[in-house]
Amino acid sequence: LRLRAAREADPEYFAAWLDLAEFLAIDGQYAEADREFAALAAAFPESRQIRLKQARALGWGRRFRESLDAYTALRALNPADPVPLLEQARVAGWAKQRSDAAALYDLIASPAAGLRAPPALQRAARLENQAKQQAWDRHWGRAADTYEELLELTPGNQEAIFDHAQVRAAQGLGHLERQALARLLDLDANNRLAGKALYRRDRRSAPLVFGQFETYREKGRDDLSSIRRFGTSVGGEFMHDDRFRVSAAWRTWREKPDTRAVTSRAAGFTIAAEGVFTDWFAASADYTHKDADDAGANIADT
Repeated sequence: LRLRAAREADPEYFAAWLDLAEFLAIDGQYAEADREFAALAAAFPESRQIRLKQARALGWGRRFRESLDAYTALRALNPADPVPLLEQARVAGWAKQRSDAAALYDLIASPAAGLRAPPALQRAARLENQAKQQAWDRHWGRAADTYEELLELTPGNQEAIFDHAQVRAAQGLGHLERQALARLLDLDANNRLAGKALYRRDRRSAPLVFGQFETYREKGRDDLSSIRRFGTSVGGEFMHDDRFRVSAAWRTWREKPDTRAVTSRAAGFTIAAEGVFTDWFAASADYTHKDADDAGANIADT
């Protein structure tokens, strides 16, 4: 509201106008952001800052082709600036154009003449590309190690922090995912992706109650061994430390062969536990107790 008020109070106030357009994009109001950026570009056609933030907004809005084209045009205005090139590489990755992203990262890691990429940026680009490729190949442990090395070099790298959190989630190490997301929100409280990811983490870790019914038929040869099976379960589960899960359920079973009039019944329970202890060790165990009555008597009588 303050940004909009400042914009309305002085329509030519460049900083407030640009901040408003960027905030609208951050807030997911992409149509309004488009209008503001278009008006800004018309009022200040020589501003590279407007073009850069507009390219970012297009990427945030998942208009990847338009964003990539905007970055290409922006790079042509100043081929020595590595910032549009780095951001274009990231957008290509978001668009699942992994080979294109790798080629763009390589332009920074091994810069051609004229590109002002200091050694630290070259190393960061190389590590970021390597980590993204390892994650793309589902080599989660290697990707996590590379992201940690990258974040020692660039601790404020929000892209790397978020990707590191996603890798930890894929490993089942939810407590480390949560730590990474909290770190990202400390850097930028308005980071919508981090907020959504933290919400999903909370939902996955919340206790729950469940009920399930399943039925299927096993078909044998000439109906001699065909059987219908029914199962129900009611239970609950909870998580500890975002990575250890314990569940318990009361269960019933019914089995009715097609060639017999008698239905076999059983009742019992299942308890289970699973957890991820480190990035290389996970374990799970479950136990099912089943009281069966093959004669078909009522469950309560067994």
